[in-house]
Amino acid sequence: MDEVKKDSDAAAKTGGGRSSEIFGWLLLVCFGFALLWNWDGFWQTQIKWLTDLQVATFPVKHAEENLKVNRVTQNNRLIDGYQERMAHLEAELESSKSELALIRYSKAENCRYLDAAVRMFDNTTADLSSEARAREVRCTSRECDAILNNRAEVKALCL
Repeated sequence: MDEVKKDSDAAAKTGGGRSSEIFGWLLLVCFGFALLWNWDGFWQTQIKWLTDLQVATFPVKHAEENLKVNRVTQNNRLIDGYQERMAHLEAELESSKSELALIRYSKAENCRYLDAAVRMFDNTTADLSSEARAREVRCTSRECDAILNNRAEVKALCL
């Protein structure tokens, strides 16, 4: 009798014995179920018998997970399209930058020629008065008139 009393005292000290063990297993099963329920790989498996079991047991969850995969696939296609478009636009940007650099170089070169031409004109007509200069140089365009009478406009072209 003393041995039976000792065993029941030991079971009471360890937390209930059999019911505690059952509760532990139940908790472990619930945790495992929750883990599998939220694990995408479980629902996206290619194992036929497991897929059939999922469809038979949880048809709504299986359909939701397959929709999720379809949305991810569609989003990946969209992202790939955006990346291709971005690469194309970046190539166009680089091309535009090089064209702009050529235009700026050409403008700078044209401005140097314009500046040299204006200085040559000033050196050539330095000894003439403004009336004599107007008689000697006959302008046939607006640009020529600007060189003679409005140097600020000419200099503004090259800023």
